[in-house]
Amino acid sequence: MPPSTTTSVRPTAPLAAALSGAGRPVRPRRAGSPDAPAAGWFRASDVPGPLRTELRDEGTQARLAPWPALTEDAWRAFLRDGDRAPYEQPYGERRRQVVSVALALAADGDPGRDDALAARVAGILDETTWCIPAHDASTHLGHRELPDPAVPVLDLFQAQTAGTLAALLRLLPGWVDAHPDVAARVRAEIAQRVLRPFLADARSYHWFALPSNWNPWIVSNVLLAASVLLDGDDLTDLVALAVESLDGYLAGVPADGGCDEGAAYWWQSAARAFEAAEQLAALVPDAADAIFAVPVLGALARYPRVVHLGGPWSATFGDGPARAPRAGSTGLTMTSPLGLLWRYARRTGQDDLARFARSLRVENAHAGAADGTLLERPTDLARAVAILGDPTWRDAPPSAAHRPTLEYLPTVEVLSTTGRAGGRELRVVARGGHDGEPHNHLDVGSFVVALDGEPVVVDPGAGSYTKDSFSARRYEQWWTRSSFHNLPEIDGILQGVGTQFAARTHVEQHPDESSTMRLDLSAVYPDLDGRLERTLRVDHRHASLEVHDAWSLTAAPRDVRVHLMLRERPSRRHDGALLLRATPAGPALTLQTDGAAVDVRPERVVLDDRRLAAVWGQQLWRLALVVRTPGAEGELGLRLRPADRF
Repeated sequence: MPPSTTTSVRPTAPLAAALSGAGRPVRPRRAGSPDAPAAGWFRASDVPGPLRTELRDEGTQARLAPWPALTEDAWRAFLRDGDRAPYEQPYGERRRQVVSVALALAADGDPGRDDALAARVAGILDETTWCIPAHDASTHLGHRELPDPAVPVLDLFQAQTAGTLAALLRLLPGWVDAHPDVAARVRAEIAQRVLRPFLADARSYHWFALPSNWNPWIVSNVLLAASVLLDGDDLTDLVALAVESLDGYLAGVPADGGCDEGAAYWWQSAARAFEAAEQLAALVPDAADAIFAVPVLGALARYPRVVHLGGPWSATFGDGPARAPRAGSTGLTMTSPLGLLWRYARRTGQDDLARFARSLRVENAHAGAADGTLLERPTDLARAVAILGDPTWRDAPPSAAHRPTLEYLPTVEVLSTTGRAGGRELRVVARGGHDGEPHNHLDVGSFVVALDGEPVVVDPGAGSYTKDSFSARRYEQWWTRSSFHNLPEIDGILQGVGTQFAARTHVEQHPDESSTMRLDLSAVYPDLDGRLERTLRVDHRHASLEVHDAWSLTAAPRDVRVHLMLRERPSRRHDGALLLRATPAGPALTLQTDGAAVDVRPERVVLDDRRLAAVWGQQLWRLALVVRTPGAEGELGLRLRPADRF
């Protein structure tokens, strides 16, 4: 059946309504006050022995690691040639060291004085700014050659640094007592760099009240810092501003829970909104039930399940990677913590989603993934504290939750569907939508395919961010272009940029048999003189995918082709079918074509970008299926199914 065109009216200020319904004037209580609930705390005895050993070892390694320098030359590198790594790598490593040492101390029961941690915290306090150059140069203040500490910029990482240091103050009271001067500086710098700018200027920032990850990412950390440092009128005023900004986010994101910023950004977008809601619930506990009952907050929790492919892999469209890059590959990389998804599901009353989160912990552990443990690292300190302080996550029995056969998000036009046969599982995630989304790539009509939890037909994601990544030159980067996605292409015409380049999408859902997505892509390609349509059909009972592309043009084109991005080089099987492998020894799909005769042209795509290589290794393959004699009208069909024999 087609997606519903009925729109429902939803509250534009659901959090404000939840707080006003608390039965008394909103007067948040500082987290450290005697009548406020304890939050952000765990005892050393809460940490299982093997994990305690790991945290101690990581703390020791962090103590022995050199303290990276942040230089003016590294700052200027971004302004000079667009390279973010020279500054962001040491910036991220500094914070990783602080988190590792702090967690090691907490696992040892907070023994008190520790000069190694004090020196590292002091090093962060001495930084001219906690903002990064890519963000400092694109704020409402305009371009600045060097940061000005007298005029701080409240970006993602300025706020997160404040949240990290505030969490440290709460986590290690013995250490705080042993280092009163350092702790006093922490409080002063958080106030100067984050809390005062938020109270004075929050509405002037571009991210305020926007449905963008910047909004909840910043606000959740500001609320955490405020809950540790503020009370009285200042705390009340800050909470009011935070609620106003968060309500703008909740009013603007898709009501069905879709994340138009992609899977990886969900952890810094919807998940941050949930963490902000947790902070509000801790500050105004009478409103907790109403806060977690906000419908869109619950809907947003389901997106990771919709796009999950298996193990650590997710379907990604746009900038986000298909899995967390390997630790150390990028300076600001953090993992996707399943304990957070578990807590999000439970607090919004979604037991099936909580079982899904628990099943992934088991699944990843069996796959040998680095994030198959109780606490994935590298980690945000506040997130680590919340996960380690949640005994339900630590002690929950193993789960083998069954994922739905199909799920469809009509607002972002993402279809997720599974075919199962003969013990094999084929998972397909496809998108319609438009080419004007945040972190957009030109990929309307594209899809990814995984077999038995391993991606085979993939979306590369994005390379390292530079000054061109969010500029007019964005689509000069190969990974943003439609010719490097799983799409048809006629005469080299690429998809257009903007919301007007949109598919007309129709979805038919038959959970016991099949699911079909029909996409009219004609308007997505500028200067295409005619029609281009794609149909994707997944047979749930036979674990197969059929892709059918048809064109009807005013004149015969010079070139018609379909591209597929693959993890491995395709090979021919004895029966003529192409064999598409997930890994050299892993599961494989057969690909057969019908309709137009095609030439098969595989091309190696060298991944010399560190961010892409951290996810995929040194290469991907682009397979071009080129129609031999294209006419003004024609069609090409593809059928993918599990290979019986390799």
